[in-house]
Amino acid sequence: MISQYSLEELAKICSGHWVNIQGNHYFKDVQLDHRKMKKNSIYIAIKGTNHDGHKFVSKLLKKFNHAAIVEKEIHSSNIPQLIVKNSIRALQKIAKTNSLSTKAMKIAITGSVGKTSTKEMLVKILSKNKTHSNFGNLNNHIGLPLTLAQTPENTKFLIAEMGMNKANEIKYLSKIMNPNICVITKIANSHIGNFKSLEDIAKAKSEIFLGNKDKKTAVLPRDDKYYYLLKKTAKLNNFSKIVSFGKHSESNIKLIKIEYLNNHMKVYFSFINKVSKKPTTMMLKLKMVGSHWVNNALCAIATCYALNLNLKFCVKELES
Repeated sequence: MISQYSLEELAKICSGHWVNIQGNHYFKDVQLDHRKMKKNSIYIAIKGTNHDGHKFVSKLLKKFNHAAIVEKEIHSSNIPQLIVKNSIRALQKIAKTNSLSTKAMKIAITGSVGKTSTKEMLVKILSKNKTHSNFGNLNNHIGLPLTLAQTPENTKFLIAEMGMNKANEIKYLSKIMNPNICVITKIANSHIGNFKSLEDIAKAKSEIFLGNKDKKTAVLPRDDKYYYLLKKTAKLNNFSKIVSFGKHSESNIKLIKIEYLNNHMKVYFSFINKVSKKPTTMMLKLKMVGSHWVNNALCAIATCYALNLNLKFCVKELES
């Protein structure tokens, strides 16, 4: 949605100033890789530990209406350059502005395991709608903002996973995205090297609920040891609705049984039909084997349940 911003608005968002501006400019997208630049793209030059994106600015082309966001003017290039104090921060500001202005339903996913798989399952289920998500596991302080900055207009579902290695990282990402639905797949010891305990990991993951004060929905693993900690944090942050999944009898999406076959599984689960208000049982055929796939699938289905979607349709899409 960067196309909606004028040069002046973009400079204000990024707290920068333009050089080499001649006439009007119109930008369609944002890129961090100069090789992916198309006509009317704007490149953000980021200086990393091993590479400095500023050295590629001279490869951009004025005839294609390229522009760059830089921390210092590149005198060897005559394209428009927006000079900012910090390029990463400029990307994050664009991302937050986009996320606040989009009308898409924003779904954020975190957890110690299963983030990417659950996200891809949701993307598949919702593929008949205009859906946008982060590529692969680009889920950190650069990857997530890039996803938000590249959100197309008229996106209906914006799905993004959030990763972390230490406390306060998820909180920061959630404040940039402002998600409507916050999903936690599972709490496990994947990050234990950076934390003192599993409880500390659970607390760090629950930072996903700190995006803003609006009423939202949380999707939580009911069988998890730290379910009540996650639920309490969500409730304290004004989450009006909790949807859970798992074997527990109180799960909204309740696992009944799994049939393991040669190269696939049959997963039976139940839920309260929102139309008939009666318990309904459904079977999902997964083309893979392993209990972790069941957890991811139930998590995705629970998210669809939170979205008030037809679960029969969702199961059919997931099976395909």
